[in-house]
Amino acid sequence: MVVQSKRPIPRHMMSDIKTGGKKPDFVSEDSWENWKQKWNTPKLQKVCDQNSKNRKSKATIGGSTPSTHTGGTATHYEHGKRLARKLGRPPTAPELFVHTNTKNGDDKTFINEKSKDVNDAIQAKQEQLTQNNETIDENNMRLDEIDDHTSDDANLSPQ
Repeated sequence: MVVQSKRPIPRHMMSDIKTGGKKPDFVSEDSWENWKQKWNTPKLQKVCDQNSKNRKSKATIGGSTPSTHTGGTATHYEHGKRLARKLGRPPTAPELFVHTNTKNGDDKTFINEKSKDVNDAIQAKQEQLTQNNETIDENNMRLDEIDDHTSDDANLSPQ
């Protein structure tokens, strides 16, 4: 007898079950058949196909891959707390961006061109503000800079 859990199955686990195509022991026959029927509906297939295209899209900043980061399951808040302990002060938004978008947090090797492009745009904006003797609010500037940088490519759509 299979006992059904009242807890939902985590999304990543459900994805593995679906792609594996094999009924796990903890899933009843009725549930398995219902899932397979739902997975094969045209509506869900359309959503899955679009999501797959979106993940593979190259139509992002600088023509690089979609946004990603190296934070794993830890939230940006948690990474911010860890970085604050390391720095001895709260990190700025650009520092947290660099920390979560470089390999092994080395602050040098960006995980993709998009991350490098955004960082380069932030640094260029910081340099411009410094040369004009303007005050830099790094936390707000980063958000403004990303908005400016992405708006140039806003008309791009996945092919």
